[in-house]
Amino acid sequence: MAKIKKLVQKPEAFCLIITVVLFLFIQIQSGQFFTPNNLTDLLAAYIVPGIMAMGCLVVFISGGLDVSFPALSSLCLFITLTVFEDYSGTPLLPMLFIIVISGLMGMFNGAVIAKYNFAPLIVTLATESLFWGLLHGVVKGTTISMLPESFNWMSKTILWTATNNESGLSSHMPFVLVVLVITVALTAFVLTKTVYGRKLYAVGGNMASAENVGINVFWTRVSAYIISGVTASVALLCRSLIMGNYHPNASFGMEYNIISMVVIGGCSLSGGKGTVFGTLLGVILIQTLNNSLTLLNIPTYWQKFATGIVMILGISMTAYRVLRDSRRLSGVMIKDDSAEVK
Repeated sequence: MAKIKKLVQKPEAFCLIITVVLFLFIQIQSGQFFTPNNLTDLLAAYIVPGIMAMGCLVVFISGGLDVSFPALSSLCLFITLTVFEDYSGTPLLPMLFIIVISGLMGMFNGAVIAKYNFAPLIVTLATESLFWGLLHGVVKGTTISMLPESFNWMSKTILWTATNNESGLSSHMPFVLVVLVITVALTAFVLTKTVYGRKLYAVGGNMASAENVGINVFWTRVSAYIISGVTASVALLCRSLIMGNYHPNASFGMEYNIISMVVIGGCSLSGGKGTVFGTLLGVILIQTLNNSLTLLNIPTYWQKFATGIVMILGISMTAYRVLRDSRRLSGVMIKDDSAEVK
């Protein structure tokens, strides 16, 4: 019984319960939620936010915050598509190019924050404006209706097609689902099985202690922002491959949803805590909430209201857990002090 109680108190369990309840509610109301085509559409809708959320998770674990990644990714993708406009060779070259330039921009974010110990929110708000300004004012970002030929096979390849036998509607699963699977698997491996992952948790949990045990806090923090920039740009590239085009404002405002997903999944705002599993649950919950309520003909503003309520509940659960843990730690310290006095 104690194990069950402990399990239910975890933020991942809260997120899972709410998600299951939401699934059942939509199915009861619409009768269309568990149809093959709707499930395929939902899974496809998880791809872009899921990839972005992995980078956001790494930044949160390191004790940081990044709200500039939508602007960064849009700028990097436009530059890449412009440079490789007439390129028809292997897609590996433009993908390597976008990884390099987005990593450099992410490095700029991280270096300013880690070097001068500025507030991450202030710095990334500033660079967000900088990146949007560069996109629209300097490089003159515009809609690109035709992607470079090198991306054709990735854009047109379909993994499977699901058909609703009642309505006859069909949905296709794009190839870039593979990118999501690789990103999630790689993030989980790095965070749980590598020394670098342990360094991220250590830096986010207590920066001073991490530095005292020999961890290079500066480069650990910078690397988190590099990962955030790269994952955001790869995610936006995947969106363009799904849609078959590029729009400069396609990622505008996405940071709020992505951060909501990560926080609801149990990631601590103060750093040092967070899991890939919890973040995935957050992605599924928020994206399902945003997408599937349209099946019930619920207006957009009520969808935003519901998202806000779920986020408040998720943050409250996380705050309660932190407060509970701090009280336990204080109790242990008081007992130790009492023992020393005796």
